[in-house]
Amino acid sequence: MASENDIGNATAIAAAASAIATMSSASSKDDASTTHNNPPLAVLTFVLTVEYNGYQYAGFQRQTATFTSQNHNSSKRSRKSSSTSSHPITVQHQIETALQQWTNLSIATLRVRGAGRTDKGVHASGQVVAFDVPVRLMKLNPDYHDNEEAEELSEQCIQHLQEAYHVLDRYLQLSDKNSYCCSTHAHCNNATRRTVVDQWQIRRSITTRLSCSDIVIRSVRMYTGCSTTRPFEPRRRIMSKTYVYRLRFRRLAHLHLNTNNDDQHEKQAIHPLCHAGPHLLRRIHDHNTVWLCPWPLDSALLRSACAAFVGRHDFVNFVHKDERKAAMNDEDVDEDIKETNLTRDDDIRDVVRDMEKRKQYPPPHEIDLFEFNVVESDEGEEEGENSMLPPIVNATFTLSAKGFHRSMVRNLIGFAVDVARGIRSLEDIPILLLKSGGGNSRTTANNVTFDDGKSNSLANYSGIVNSAPACGLCLAKVKYEHDDFL
Repeated sequence: MASENDIGNATAIAAAASAIATMSSASSKDDASTTHNNPPLAVLTFVLTVEYNGYQYAGFQRQTATFTSQNHNSSKRSRKSSSTSSHPITVQHQIETALQQWTNLSIATLRVRGAGRTDKGVHASGQVVAFDVPVRLMKLNPDYHDNEEAEELSEQCIQHLQEAYHVLDRYLQLSDKNSYCCSTHAHCNNATRRTVVDQWQIRRSITTRLSCSDIVIRSVRMYTGCSTTRPFEPRRRIMSKTYVYRLRFRRLAHLHLNTNNDDQHEKQAIHPLCHAGPHLLRRIHDHNTVWLCPWPLDSALLRSACAAFVGRHDFVNFVHKDERKAAMNDEDVDEDIKETNLTRDDDIRDVVRDMEKRKQYPPPHEIDLFEFNVVESDEGEEEGENSMLPPIVNATFTLSAKGFHRSMVRNLIGFAVDVARGIRSLEDIPILLLKSGGGNSRTTANNVTFDDGKSNSLANYSGIVNSAPACGLCLAKVKYEHDDFL
C-alpha cells in the first residue's frame, strides 16, 4: 500500500500538471486572440454542394443582363424583380438572391461561382458552388474600425459566421500541430483532416430564402486551403468531373415471317411496337429528367459505341459548333501564314517557332475520357416477364474526365444512340475522333466517306453528329485534387 508521503507527492504532481495545463491553455488563448487581432484569412470561403432540376432555368451561370445592377440593400425588391423581369432566370441568380437576403452583401462581394456551367435544361446532383464573406465584416474584434465606407453583414447571419470562423481557426491550429507531429513521427495520423463539420444552420438559412423548390443545398463546408491558394475557385484543381445521362428506350426486336409453306426461308421484320414512339415510355416520376428515345436501339451496339470513345482523343468534332468554328479558323490562319509568309527569313523563323510550340502543347480539345459506360435494366410490362413484347430498357450513361467542353457530353450520347439505331457505324468513330499525333491530322481527314455512301466534310458537323436532349443530363460529382474542406 502507498504511504502518506507517496500520496502527498502524487497530489503535488497532479496539481503541478494542472497548473501547466492551465498556463498552456491561457497561452493558446492569447495566441488565438493575437490571431484574431491580425486575422490570417482575408475571406471566409463557403463551399456548397447543390442539386437542382434545371428544366425551368436557362443554365447555371448568371446571364450578363440578369440583375447585374441590383441594390443589395433592397432584398424584397430584388425578389419581386426576379419574378417580373423578362431576363432569363438561372440557378446562380437564385442562389445569389438568397445569399443577398441573408448576408445583405452585394453580388460583387459574394463572388458566387460554380464548378460547371451547365446548359439550359441540364440538371445537377453534385454541383459545387463557392462564395466569399470578408472576415473584416464579421466583427471579430470590437476595437476594429474600417475607415472606408463598407458593407455590413445582417444581424441574422453574423452570429453563424462568427461561429464558423472560430471552428475553422481552431481546426487550422490543430491541423498545423498534427502536421508537425506527422513529419516527426511516421505512425501519427492526422485525425483532424477527416473531420467534417455540418454547417446546418447556414444551410438552413440559405435554403429557407430560396424562392424555388427545385434547388436544394445538400451541404455547406468551409475551405481550409493555405493562404497561397486562396481564394478557392471551383473550376480549378479538378481531378475528375462525372456526368450521368438517363435514357429510356425500346429494345430492338424482330418478327419472323415465313415466306413459304416449307418454313425454309424466313424474313425478319422489326416489331411494330418498336415504332410506337416515346408516348408508351413515359412514367409519372420522370420530371423531365430522362430522354424518352423515340427509336428502338441495339444494346450491343450502344455498349460498343461507348467503349470506343474511352481514352485520350481530340474531341473537336464533338464540341459546340462555336468552339469548332473557332478551332477551324485558327487552323486556316496558320495555313495562310505558311503559304504567304515564306519569303523572308524572319517570317520563316517565326513559323518554325510556332510549329515547335504547337508540338509541345496538345490540341485544345484533346481530352482523356476516363470512363464512358452504360448500365441497362429491363422494365417489365404489365403482361409480365414472359411477355413477347420488346422490353423497355432504362439506360444510365456515366462519363468521367478531368473536364468537358461545351455540349461535348450530349454530342457523345447522341452519336452513340445514332450508332445503336443503325444510322451511323462504329467505323465512323475513329474518323471523327482524329486521334492526336504528329502533324496536322485534322486536315488529312478533311473529307471522308461514311457508311451511308456520302462524302462529307468534317466542317459539316450538323449532318454527322446529333446532340442528345438536355433533359437527361446531370452533373453528378466533382472531385478535387485535395480535400481541403471542413
